Amino acid sequence: MAKTKFGRESRWQLTMSRLENGWAQIFILGYQGVSPSPEFLGLIARYSVGGIIFFDRNVPTPADLQKEISNLTANFKYPPLLMIDQEGGRVNRIKKDFPIFPAAKTFGDALDFQSTENAYSTTAAELKKLGINVNLAPVADVASQSGSYMADRSFGSDPEKVSRFVSLAVNSIQSQNLLACAKHFPGIGSLQEDPHKVLPLSNQGAQDFREKDFLPFRAAIESNVSMIMTTHVNCPALDDKEPVTFSTKVVTDILRRELNFPGLIVSDDMEMGGIANYFEPASACEKALLAGHDLILLCHSLEKQKEVLAHFESKIKSDNQFESRVKESLARIESAKAGLEYA
Repeated sequence: MAKTKFGRESRWQLTMSRLENGWAQIFILGYQGVSPSPEFLGLIARYSVGGIIFFDRNVPTPADLQKEISNLTANFKYPPLLMIDQEGGRVNRIKKDFPIFPAAKTFGDALDFQSTENAYSTTAAELKKLGINVNLAPVADVASQSGSYMADRSFGSDPEKVSRFVSLAVNSIQSQNLLACAKHFPGIGSLQEDPHKVLPLSNQGAQDFREKDFLPFRAAIESNVSMIMTTHVNCPALDDKEPVTFSTKVVTDILRRELNFPGLIVSDDMEMGGIANYFEPASACEKALLAGHDLILLCHSLEKQKEVLAHFESKIKSDNQFESRVKESLARIESAKAGLEYA
């Protein structure tokens, strides 16, 4: 089948707002191994989930990934979002037989805008050939001058410089008809602890967030970035009761309204230690949705994916307010998918 825009000539169904068969579009799932298990394939077909995220474990070679993507799409009723983290540096899910570029810090330190444009546009073009339509990049965090576990993944510690690089990276990715994703809102460049392991605490003041960390995200929004990803961190200056992942104040009041972001707001992986070590998965995903996320990532455990999807299926049937919240996200998801190309 020739590549086609998601439209009337496509084999994909057009409208996902009928909740009886479209609500699970808010979930992006990951699987174990090179090829997904029959049980995983049954799950994505049964619930019509929104897409797949790929990791190192799924990619022996780019050719293998391309083959799996071709096979996987046959299981989707609606056009899937097919995501990968191919940032450059130490965060590359595809590690061989593929163009590999340095980390963001390398470009930022050298003030090398031309190489940055080439790296992000080339990566996007090569990902598109494999069937990927979302690169979860660029990192928009402003690194602390005193050091951070994010230092090599950031373009630097000057928010205006980082903003220029983020805008360029977003435009370069999206020039290839991939969706870009600026991350990790509200900005974690000052953290010493990794949300993959713990739920970190940021003692930064609200003014510092607005004058420093928000600037690259504003630049991404001005460049029409398709997605912004939050992450798992406590920021008492922005919300003294909830971590960002559960925070209506941060996700909806600040990112959606104050920064006027119209695109998709994506959670970080809900199985990261920053959430999974402290909260039960189904209720955590529910709180993330109610905070204002449009897409929820569940990247590893089939059992947790089954548990969460069953919980949401029941919740949709019994809670009209919850149903209305899901419909808001489905409209944004459908809009984001409308311009993508699918085989």
